[in-house]
Amino acid sequence: MTGDDMRLDPAKVYGAARTEHGGVVPVVLEGEVFAWLVLGYRELKEVTRRPQIFTRDSRGWTPREGSIPRGWPLEPHTVWRPNAVFASGEEHRRLRGALTAALGRVNTSQVRRFTLVNGQRLIDGFSGAGRAELVSQYAMPLPLLALLAVFGFPPSTVAPLQRAIAALLECGDEAPAAAREVMDIVGEQVARRRKEPGTDVTTWLISQHDRMSVDRARADEEIREQIWLTVNAGHGATSIWIANVIEQLVSRRDVQTGMWAGWMDIQGALRATLWERTPLQNVIGRWAVQDYELGGRRIRAGDMLVLSLGGANADPCHGDQRDFTTHNESFMSWGSGAHQCPVPDLAHAIAQAAVEVLWDRIPDIHLTDPLQPVEWEPSIMMRCPRQLPVSFDPTKPRAAAHGTARPARPGGMR
Repeated sequence: MTGDDMRLDPAKVYGAARTEHGGVVPVVLEGEVFAWLVLGYRELKEVTRRPQIFTRDSRGWTPREGSIPRGWPLEPHTVWRPNAVFASGEEHRRLRGALTAALGRVNTSQVRRFTLVNGQRLIDGFSGAGRAELVSQYAMPLPLLALLAVFGFPPSTVAPLQRAIAALLECGDEAPAAAREVMDIVGEQVARRRKEPGTDVTTWLISQHDRMSVDRARADEEIREQIWLTVNAGHGATSIWIANVIEQLVSRRDVQTGMWAGWMDIQGALRATLWERTPLQNVIGRWAVQDYELGGRRIRAGDMLVLSLGGANADPCHGDQRDFTTHNESFMSWGSGAHQCPVPDLAHAIAQAAVEVLWDRIPDIHLTDPLQPVEWEPSIMMRCPRQLPVSFDPTKPRAAAHGTARPARPGGMR
């Protein structure tokens, strides 16, 4: 799961594994930790629709190795935490209900406008140079700005959160420390909103949890976990989604031609990317609470399962993907079942606005060196280009040329 083949072409790895093993594949993760990789579309649906057998609560995990290596890079994704990701049953419904109620008050039209304005500002920062690196200068910071605005974070938290979340998503040696840093910053925000309520999701979560929890200490812990979960997962997946769409726009002539000719639009490019280069490739995970036969494999109670969203999207059961990826939304990129993404509309609003404003401002964008292959991050969980160095005809900043763009800072959004 961590070899060069996985980094260079995961679809090829999924195909070879499916041919040899079927829809459920025995794998080893970092540090020789055993798990089952669920590649099959039908098998993945079966797992996510049977929470009584395959739980998100990792506390019943019994590693076949006996113990997990000290400092295991994937530990932040497996250690139980008191949030909706690791909850099940009534506790999951309670925590997810509070989160969706708070997020449901967010005006996605305002988020879209915020993303458009801040996208213009980021583009203004490099448009005059005729070159840029679009992962670090655009795809990563823009969704984080939007999400921090939704949660009411102050601007000073943008840079440290961006660094920490990037380290966490890479699943490297720095991941455990990065997870703690994110939680510290989130804790400061909860304390801030306790003293100074605003019109943001943090304030609304405090209100929701105060009504549900036994005491304030428990409520604050749950709120911190809910924010940690949403900002980390939302920023990572949405940023990489944007980066992967841009990678298609700047490296594939057929996509560029389709955009220019009008037979492909931004919506189609977003959908096709979720099929072919879904940001979240593999999700850790589910844990079997009893012995169970899945895809012809005998899963033992206590085993860990890794859900391969990328592998399920590439399952041959879908037929020829070229015929439908721009308009079909039956992909697994949002997950499935009770734990599927709670706010896909919010992620879509941010991603669509980000790609739209970039394509509108710089339609002649292209890789600076088209002969140099795009390098991909080594994470087994995410599929993200390490860098996207691009060139284009220099343009004047939109604010200077038209006087329309004004600085926008994170703040509350109703």
